Amino acid sequence: MDVLEHVVNPKKVLNDFKKLLNKDGKIIISLPNDYHFQNKIRFLFNKKLIEYPFWEYGHLHIFPIKEGKKFLEEQGFKILNIKYLAPEKPKIIPLSIKEFLANFFPNNFARVIIYELSPN
Repeated sequence: MDVLEHVVNPKKVLNDFKKLLNKDGKIIISLPNDYHFQNKIRFLFNKKLIEYPFWEYGHLHIFPIKEGKKFLEEQGFKILNIKYLAPEKPKIIPLSIKEFLANFFPNNFARVIIYELSPN
């Protein structure tokens, strides 16, 4: 999960994966949504955008939802299914509410987007 934003050449990685798939093959790709509300709040308070310890190595690429879809399609994939995942935090908000927000307002509330793809 969440690898393409860390590699130097995500186009090459996807093309290498595509070569391994047969014509009926599928691949699952996940991309983080760096524009979700928690990061927007962190930005307002001049905090790091992510609290994980490996953040120093950072994202080399950022894939906002619309651009992420376009990028995957430009690499010759057909998007079969999209799943929006809610963030873990804040823990005080019930998961059902976070999932509702992630699915109806993914640009602001989805933490990760999972794509089911097939080669075109």
